[in-house]
Amino acid sequence: MADEYALLWNLDVDSIETAATHWRQLSAQLESAHTAHRRNVTGPLKEAGWTGEAATSAFLFLDGIETRLEVGCVEAETIGTVLSTVHQRMSSAKSDLRAVVAEAEGAGYTVGDDGTVYPPPQHSRYEAEEGAHQLAGYRTRVSCALTAARQASEDGRAALAALHGDVMAQYRPHALNEAANDTEAAMLYMGIKEPKPPKDPQAAADWWQGLTPDQQREYILYYPEIVGSLDGLPAVDRDRANRLALDEQLDDPTWVTGHDYGVGTSAVLDPRYVGLEKLKEALEAHDDAPPGRELYLLDFQGAGDGQVVIAQGNPDTAAFTGVYVPGTDTTLGGVSGSLNRIDHLQRAAQDAHPNGSVSTVFWLGYDAPEIDASVTSTWRADDGAPDLRHFIAGTRAAQGPEHHHITVIGHSYGSTVVGTAATGGHLGADDIVAVGSPGMNGYADQFGIPRDHVYVGKSPSDPIAKFFSGATLGVDPAGPNFGASQFEVANGDHSSYFDEGSKGLENMGRIIAGQDPTLVHPAPEVDPPRPPTAPPIHRYPTIS
Repeated sequence: MADEYALLWNLDVDSIETAATHWRQLSAQLESAHTAHRRNVTGPLKEAGWTGEAATSAFLFLDGIETRLEVGCVEAETIGTVLSTVHQRMSSAKSDLRAVVAEAEGAGYTVGDDGTVYPPPQHSRYEAEEGAHQLAGYRTRVSCALTAARQASEDGRAALAALHGDVMAQYRPHALNEAANDTEAAMLYMGIKEPKPPKDPQAAADWWQGLTPDQQREYILYYPEIVGSLDGLPAVDRDRANRLALDEQLDDPTWVTGHDYGVGTSAVLDPRYVGLEKLKEALEAHDDAPPGRELYLLDFQGAGDGQVVIAQGNPDTAAFTGVYVPGTDTTLGGVSGSLNRIDHLQRAAQDAHPNGSVSTVFWLGYDAPEIDASVTSTWRADDGAPDLRHFIAGTRAAQGPEHHHITVIGHSYGSTVVGTAATGGHLGADDIVAVGSPGMNGYADQFGIPRDHVYVGKSPSDPIAKFFSGATLGVDPAGPNFGASQFEVANGDHSSYFDEGSKGLENMGRIIAGQDPTLVHPAPEVDPPRPPTAPPIHRYPTIS
């Protein structure tokens, strides 16, 4: 007890927090180095199309450097958190110790160099009996302070021992996944629990803004999947969290490889892994993008066909945001083609409004139907609509009190999702666009915005819009009863609306930028006549 008492009494607790600050600074420097390496070294090399045996070896080496920087970033921040927590607990223990000693001495008690509390001189048996309870109380409080300090030290030692910083010396497979597990163990030793943020987008935004920058950074690095999936948080922070979560998932050692099936290859065979790998490749292809065209990974899931939300340009700060909802057979593996579409949309909007900042978003936040019976039913749209509404509300919350112009564009089955989300007026968009639509649930005047802000584009040569719209998925938005403005598009196939230089793309760009498109006809000034019975809507797949 004597040594512990003297150590705690004389402990320079501020030096622990100073060390924690230095570790956090190192973590931030490693993160900056990782970002700079990705954007200025590997990004340009991949953009240049360098291929071949030498390129493969070089990229493997460069990717190893980036992984080590990422691991170092996470583990250095973890060390900083452990030390800060130890500092808080040690400071509390030292404060408690000094407080009880001061109180005891003020009451006439003596405290020895070993922390033992001695009573004042007693003049009678009665005084001794009366002081016994107080003496025991002082001694217990001293013991509790020393126990708390000892426990803080032991927990800190165990937490730091869980980390494996030797990865910086030599790269090894699955080091990033290991670092995530090490951090989880360290937090467990320190009694730090994962955050439980609110799900409501505005409440989540308020919660995040109420955290300190250090707390935000810790949550990004320690709980990236929680932070990355939270609508309402800043795009920059969600992107940082999701990129780390993506790397950790790709580094998971439990993926099934060819060796697990007796095949002579270490390649991962799981199609979910392939989809995540395609996503990472698509993001890396834009690492050297100029300001305003950088990508933000706002959400992703590898399960099933995969889901992903990516913005080009920051939607939090853009004056104009276009959210593109794709249709049938869109998967995580085909993300590059969808990124091309939001790039075309952003450029078209910037052409329409050169002085306005524009962000365009690829929102595959639902399970798009495959080319089977699921495409004839609205149940995928019914499932996806609440998530689309939630995302738009989150975008509004992240943008703050100032109103930014948001346009939601649904292509093919994506328009069915948009119509379902908008019916009842809860989507929160300024403009709604449907192109190549097989049908929408509801009518233009039921979407919560003026009819003349609901637009439809329909090519006469689009077989989906021509032969299937109004059949099983709702009202044909280009029909006379729907009540939308129809804008000019080029005569082309089902995907032609996004072709560079096309009339449809030009008009969608104008709508995103808050400008008037060139119209085939405007929306009616009064509600158009409705058919006596609504078209059949198949909400659930037929099970045979």
